[in-house]
Amino acid sequence: MQLNPQQEEATNHRTGPCLVVAVPGSGKTRVLVERTVRLINSGIEPKNIISLTFTNKAASEMRDRISKSLNSNRNNMFVGTFHSLCAKILRQFGHYIDLPKNFTILDSGEQTDLINKIIRQKYEDFKKAMDSDAIAEVINSAREDMVDLSQADVWTNLFSEICADTSMVAKFDDVAKTYLEYLKKFKCVDFSGLLYKSICLIQNQAGPRIQIQNSHQYLQVDEAQDTNYAQFVLVKLLSEKHKNVFMVGDPDQSVYGWRGARYENIDDFIKENKDIKIIKLTYNYRSTPQIVKVSDNLIKNNKKRIDKVFETLNQDGHPVRYNEFLDPDQEASFIANKIMGLLATSSCSPNAFVVLYRTNFMSRILEETCVRMGIAYKIVGGFSFYERSEIKDCLAMLKLFANDRDVVAFSRVANLLDGIGPKTIKIIEDEFHKGEIGFVNVCQKVYNQLSRRSQASVDLLKEAYNCQHKEAFRILAHIVNSIHYEGILENSNRKDIDEKIENIHEFVNSLNTKENKNLSCDEVLQKISLYTSADEDSNKNQITLMTMHAAKGLEFPVVFAIGVEKDILPHIRSMEDPDGWEEERRLFYVAMTRAEKMLFVSSCRRRKIGGFGNNYRVCYPSPFLKEAGLVK
Repeated sequence: MQLNPQQEEATNHRTGPCLVVAVPGSGKTRVLVERTVRLINSGIEPKNIISLTFTNKAASEMRDRISKSLNSNRNNMFVGTFHSLCAKILRQFGHYIDLPKNFTILDSGEQTDLINKIIRQKYEDFKKAMDSDAIAEVINSAREDMVDLSQADVWTNLFSEICADTSMVAKFDDVAKTYLEYLKKFKCVDFSGLLYKSICLIQNQAGPRIQIQNSHQYLQVDEAQDTNYAQFVLVKLLSEKHKNVFMVGDPDQSVYGWRGARYENIDDFIKENKDIKIIKLTYNYRSTPQIVKVSDNLIKNNKKRIDKVFETLNQDGHPVRYNEFLDPDQEASFIANKIMGLLATSSCSPNAFVVLYRTNFMSRILEETCVRMGIAYKIVGGFSFYERSEIKDCLAMLKLFANDRDVVAFSRVANLLDGIGPKTIKIIEDEFHKGEIGFVNVCQKVYNQLSRRSQASVDLLKEAYNCQHKEAFRILAHIVNSIHYEGILENSNRKDIDEKIENIHEFVNSLNTKENKNLSCDEVLQKISLYTSADEDSNKNQITLMTMHAAKGLEFPVVFAIGVEKDILPHIRSMEDPDGWEEERRLFYVAMTRAEKMLFVSSCRRRKIGGFGNNYRVCYPSPFLKEAGLVK
């Protein structure tokens, strides 16, 4: 298929700054590939062209398409992520900053492992109040925002913003400083460190700066709306000499503000380059006119955007359908029946379907409905509901109640409690292996050997398991309340606390349904084991369940966007923040524009409140539905 006039203009751009604003499904990757091919065919050395993407998968796809178009494999052409480019720069010039060529790159898991190691070494007694993910997030954000780390109180100030307990700030500060000292000592660099060190190197070392800027003559940046501040600074440094920056993006698809992405980078790029050329790709080749229309109706309500036409030449398709259901059970049943009906009456295969939701707790009823109706599914970009850590905690609580000699369940529950660490658990387990009594009784037997803090936690555990209820949902509610589990989560200083508590409430709600509320612990655990074993089906021909955030960049013939309700989408946390409200609107826009042929949107009239009763809250359709023209 030939390029359209807008795509031709973009691919023929040669020198100077250029911004390509691309609507969803407008063929922006094709433009990047074709422009690269034309630059090379015009005599530009491949080694002088740098193409930056956000995932290794996208980079590999682009590299393969370029090589196929050129009918050759250009190994000296860089197509990759920001992090891989920075690793390349540091391998070549790292000796200027005392970094050897063979430095080790730590992934996010290894980063938190090292932080946990430091916490165990220095603050064993406080480790349950020191969440390694939260510490890592502060360290990473500081460097991605290019904070001056030489300031005396920089970490104290940053941790004061997230730490409710001021007595813990100094400990967080010390862990962060020790972590950075360890990286230097062990010759390691983490992901945000790759960016930060590369920028500092280029800024402060004239020799490397000249070589890098001379060789980086043509710079292409994909998904510019998803760049963070450090990545934008890096782009400016790399292009400082030649100014040949070709930036592709769409502020309307910026949905990662919560992890540092700045759509404002596009605005700054325009402001800082007076001679910039702006090209708009307005034709969508993915979706039907009906899907394009409702999506365009919605996004036009955002004020912070680049105005553009959103159109398609595709043939008319099915109307976008909006349904309001009584509750999530009815919503999930409709989706399952609709999928089974389309599978029976059309040429669709299961992998043509995706169900998109705003928050992870919403997957639980979908998973259970799929299992019940024999629909194979996969969770993309996240864990299955029953694989999430807080749900595993709750399952361990039930397992220990059902079998008070379950050593794995006891260890998991005990580790949640303040004052119970490896030493206390060893005392309890050593005594446990001597006899035939259960863990709660063992705790009482060794009570006088324990510290006061451990004794206080054992008292909580005894209260929790002194439960006369027989129904699983009442038992779990009693245990969760007795050990103050939600408070334990809140004291961990994690940013995803609200989501974890939502998941706990959703789990208790699932036990307090007409179908489950009279089940014992044993019966519930057996039922859930069947759900989780069904998840392990190796069948690749499955429908997809995923969050709206995880769906960005993907497309499916049939899309279900569920739970489009006030306080969910837009999320309640964004209600008082105009910028947050606009990002929520962009998220719904991204969700709808994943659809190629059919789009189903739905909401519910009621949802259970909390997780510990039979009360419901009334739900209202999202205001975004009216903006999109789906309700009057």
